[in-house]
Amino acid sequence: MTVVSSSNNITFAGDGVQILFDFNFRIFKEEDLAAVVRDSSGTEIELVAGSDFKLVSEAGNDSGGRAMYPVSGIPLQTGSSITFYREISYSQELELVDNDPFSAELLNEAFDRGVMRDQQLQEQVARALKYDISTPAEEQLMPQEFMSNVVSFRDAASAARTGAETARTESEAAQIAAEAARTGAETAQTAAEYAKSEAEAIAWGDIVNLRSKTPILNGPVSATEGSTVEVSIADYVADSLTSYEIDVEDFGSAELVGSIIIWTLGIVDVDTIHSVKVVRRRRGEIYSETAIHQLLVKDVLVNDGPTVVFADDSAGWPGAVIDADGIQPPAFSVGATNAKQIVSGKMEVEVASGKRTVLDGTLSTSLKVLEEIFAGDILITDQGNVLVGDVSGGVSSTVNFVPTFVSSAKTDGCTVTASSEYVGYPAWKAVDHDIATSDNNWISNATSSASLTLVFDTTKSLGSYRLTAMLAPASVSAYMPRNWTVETRLTGGEWTQVDSKVDQSDWGASEQRIFQVNFVEAFNEIRINISNAIGGGAGLTEFELFEAPNPYETAIDLPLAPTNVFKNPLQGEKLVITEPSTTSFKTTAQVVENEPLFVDGVDAVAGGVTESEGGEADSIPTMTGETTSGCTITSTSVPMVPDQAPWKVCNGAFTGSNDAFQVEKNTIDLTIQLPTPVKLTSYEMSPRGVNSTDLTRAPKTWTVKGIRADGTRILLDTQTNVTGWVLAVYKTFMPSVVIDEVFVRFELDVTVSGGVGYTNIGHFQIIGKASSHTVDITAAGLTEPPVHVSRRAENIFALGAGITDEYLGPEVGLTLDGGEGIAFSNYNTVASTDRLFATTNQMGIAYTPTSDQTLTSASVELNSTNAGKTHAGVFLWVNETTLGDQVGAWGDELDMVVGKNTFPLPNVAVTSGTKYCVVLFVTTVGTVSIIASETGGTIEAYRSDGVVEPWRMEIMKAEEGTSTTSSIVTISDTSKAAMLYILGGSHNNLLIDGNIDAKVASVSEEIIAEGLFKTTANLVTPLAKVPTSVAIPDRYNLSPSGSTSELTDEKLKLVANKIDFPENPDLKQLAMAVRGPEDMRFMGGKIYIQESI
Repeated sequence: MTVVSSSNNITFAGDGVQILFDFNFRIFKEEDLAAVVRDSSGTEIELVAGSDFKLVSEAGNDSGGRAMYPVSGIPLQTGSSITFYREISYSQELELVDNDPFSAELLNEAFDRGVMRDQQLQEQVARALKYDISTPAEEQLMPQEFMSNVVSFRDAASAARTGAETARTESEAAQIAAEAARTGAETAQTAAEYAKSEAEAIAWGDIVNLRSKTPILNGPVSATEGSTVEVSIADYVADSLTSYEIDVEDFGSAELVGSIIIWTLGIVDVDTIHSVKVVRRRRGEIYSETAIHQLLVKDVLVNDGPTVVFADDSAGWPGAVIDADGIQPPAFSVGATNAKQIVSGKMEVEVASGKRTVLDGTLSTSLKVLEEIFAGDILITDQGNVLVGDVSGGVSSTVNFVPTFVSSAKTDGCTVTASSEYVGYPAWKAVDHDIATSDNNWISNATSSASLTLVFDTTKSLGSYRLTAMLAPASVSAYMPRNWTVETRLTGGEWTQVDSKVDQSDWGASEQRIFQVNFVEAFNEIRINISNAIGGGAGLTEFELFEAPNPYETAIDLPLAPTNVFKNPLQGEKLVITEPSTTSFKTTAQVVENEPLFVDGVDAVAGGVTESEGGEADSIPTMTGETTSGCTITSTSVPMVPDQAPWKVCNGAFTGSNDAFQVEKNTIDLTIQLPTPVKLTSYEMSPRGVNSTDLTRAPKTWTVKGIRADGTRILLDTQTNVTGWVLAVYKTFMPSVVIDEVFVRFELDVTVSGGVGYTNIGHFQIIGKASSHTVDITAAGLTEPPVHVSRRAENIFALGAGITDEYLGPEVGLTLDGGEGIAFSNYNTVASTDRLFATTNQMGIAYTPTSDQTLTSASVELNSTNAGKTHAGVFLWVNETTLGDQVGAWGDELDMVVGKNTFPLPNVAVTSGTKYCVVLFVTTVGTVSIIASETGGTIEAYRSDGVVEPWRMEIMKAEEGTSTTSSIVTISDTSKAAMLYILGGSHNNLLIDGNIDAKVASVSEEIIAEGLFKTTANLVTPLAKVPTSVAIPDRYNLSPSGSTSELTDEKLKLVANKIDFPENPDLKQLAMAVRGPEDMRFMGGKIYIQESI
């Protein structure tokens, strides 16, 4: 950093209440902060850190911090003051060692400490008595001589004072007598003069002399917004004949108390001069001229006030994706409560992603970076913003630089070792370039933590690395890594961590995962440290390493060579434009009027937009990888082999063995992200065209949906029991639901195929119409046609504000009370060869919804024979013939009580046309039942061989619950009363059936079973019908007018514009949401607040 502020002390006046004080200068550690208290008599007391006062914020903040005084006892009283000051020790604590790494941060800190010591000395010198610089040396006294003279002068002055006081006492008696006589004379003279002047005024018509005297005003020259100031009328007259008119021109309010005007100031956006005007009126006189007192009202910057900070972990951002790279939006903070009323807030985060590594050779005219950049990118640098033009370089190596090992012997200048080896699975088998042979793996010796180390004779750089899973599924589940770090070093040096991964689960057989690192520093030793493998051991089939890419280079025009470069996080989708001019451009992307844009890197706003529809065309390009020409094809399904990847469905062929996407399941899905939005007119699909077996594995039942920008899925087509496939021939399907809407993302979800345990798709293509939009940009004032246009991300921040303990958070679905349910007395017992469940001691309900729904609860009912027994809980599965994919599990290993045991399900979404199973695993069985809620569909009841009758099953119907049009009744395993409604709170609404906003008048709650709450919310206005879904809406409902990016001290921050809150003395709680962009990572979430005064 740099030290640009000379401030190193701050003083606060006591008020008998305040114990927290914010200082405005940086300290490096707690010992650097000192304090003194000055009492009303002027006595100064030095305080002891830790016992008298203490630091309550972290040290090292550029803007200062917060201290507490007293640590215990009575707050600082009125008339006293406290001064905090920086006291840097006079020592040099930085030691530089030859050949050690050079730390710019430590050197900067040492320099900063030196400057701060200079400021410390300067402050002390400024308080000392000093000779003028031009004083001759012979006139300058030594300190001892100077003090001797001062003492002599003091003694002489004291003697003179004593004599003077004696003389004064003797003269006072004579003076009193003289003054009495003078007063009588003056009174007579004043009366005579007044009579004379009145007579003259009447005689000569001088009306000015009949005007009341203009008031004399005294007051401060400046004050902060929202504060209260006092302006006095110096010549105030207190009698029945005199009155005063006060005018502050609607800037705050004012009242006259005695001779003092109490003026409560309003709020300003910038420092502004305001005035108080006073007119004196006296009976029998003309009113006075207007007296004016001007006051500079200062704007209080939000970031000068208190700060609410949220931890960079799940405690600060519950439910968010948090990894070593930061927090991924969307993320929602917890609520934070302030002691005083909050009147405004300004949100800020530090962007932890998008930084580009600036390489040697970068100049003011040429930028070289390690990470990939593209034409049209907007870069934020410490020398100004850059719009990237042509880009060269960036060619990555695709050749694994680890040699092929056939034994543990050193091979081509490389050795490989492991922390441990299981017999028959040595370390060298992880680098033998053989992923096709079963059991050709390295496995550690019966431990889930292990390391694999490679040492090279020559130095390397690392661009990426790839891990390959075992060929056998059983080995995958037993040994594949979940958590690990990758470290490098030069032999004899310290290890440097270059990558870290957490919870890398769900490995498929032979699955390969590649991880980008782009670490350019030279090394010749590298190791992977596995800390938590999936099973009881740790191992790999193959560990591959790839060199770092060539630098990416582009021309720039900056004052100096940049050292810190970030991709602008506010830059959104880049638009493909045609026919650009200084006033407009055309694009197939959906653009709306007033949408914020970047036009050649500069802020702009879309003017009028004219739309024209184009003709039908293939929307997916011929794919050569997962992403091609702006189109991306992905899937949640795992390919049977890596070469049968999702993107192969549109690679231009489907007759080769790997010209298809194939999985070892009866279901399969695709998500297609198109480069431009289109309106679906038809789509094509076929199975792989190799042999007749492929036809048996073809899709039979599926849905196609369009996905809106907010994630909402819109059903476009449903196909059921499709047959008659022909090899190498695709079928064309028209959407069954015609919607006049364009989508940029589509989803294919195959729920049934013809194969037993296999599904494949050889060809898939979307046929659509892409609309063209002509966008007016006249207001941008361009002098040349634009080359690059992109969207500007908006609504990144949102803020929730409320009273203490009020719920501030994202939308929460509520489980409606489902009533008693419907009992089933007949059961379908399936054969062991086609059993619904895999083992005994299981029972369940299987059903196929006819529409997309939400599961809300499942219940188990026990009789007395099961009292105190341990049951393994309720599970939800997909697939009618096997346990399939587990959606979730609740109530694991519970000692359930006699009667009904209810397990609320967290609003589990189920899809139309898919069979779901609610399964109970039990260890001891008597009379039991399962109750699950749903809203319609085909119901089937099952039991397994190990379940002893009699037993019954029930299915709950939400519409038969106890909710009415006037009250909502919910069931939950946690109390919801405070979340729904708090008297005096800022939020009291519910979201009904997805779009109705209903106000809550009151709430009551009761515990109906152990750990089960029944909450009733009474509505202000009755609904038109009983609801089927209810949710607490998103409470982050305040959005700033915009946000900006700031690059300071090597950190890129996004700062939202200030939000002013409505007047509410109880508004003391805030929470913030960061909603995007999705590829951004952030940390350091905080809200600068302003408090009421």
